[in-house]
Amino acid sequence: MKNSIYILRRLFTTTIIVLGITHASAVFGATKGQGMIMSDKYQQITVQLCETTNYFDTSALYLIEKNIEQLTTAKNDSHSIIDKGERKKALELWLKAIATLDRLLDPYFDPEDLPQINIMPPPETGLSSGAAPSAIKDEKLREKYEQAIELNIQKGKRYNAQLKLRELDKAWSGKMISYIQNHYTDEASDLSEINLLIEKCIQNEPRKERIRELLLYTEVATSENN
Repeated sequence: MKNSIYILRRLFTTTIIVLGITHASAVFGATKGQGMIMSDKYQQITVQLCETTNYFDTSALYLIEKNIEQLTTAKNDSHSIIDKGERKKALELWLKAIATLDRLLDPYFDPEDLPQINIMPPPETGLSSGAAPSAIKDEKLREKYEQAIELNIQKGKRYNAQLKLRELDKAWSGKMISYIQNHYTDEASDLSEINLLIEKCIQNEPRKERIRELLLYTEVATSENN
């Protein structure tokens, strides 16, 4: 009888140990898997940013914004080493996104220089503004008019794209600052990480200064409350 009780106790203890090891392995595997997913998504978004060279295609930028937000809104434990690594990657993505905008923004863009609603045909034709090119019989004059119309169309596309880029600039800057507010503290190590990432990701010196000016008016969490 005593032997039976002893064997049952050993079996029970062994089962608990096995279950504990299995649970720990599952947790470790899940954490490792999440880290790999984060790394894969980080690489994917980084490639998307590098490949974005056409400022006409703002839809690609909106997709990048969506992907970054999905990545950065996931809850994490600020005390976890892995999560602090993920936090750094997420902020790096926002800064790289803003650096991408810097490549696409036209510094000479004038919002007052609007495209024309209608183009005036060559004066020799005697036609009014917005006349159909087919109404011009002279081939050279018609070709000149068509070129002027096409140039105005392209100007309109550039104008609209630059306006959208400036809207994204304002929105992304705000989201980046919000991310810093929600995920960083006033600890020296956190502030150092932010500054190092700014130096690493942002090439445009005026942009660096604007970001730092925004941060001056940004309240991050105190280390006591984190």
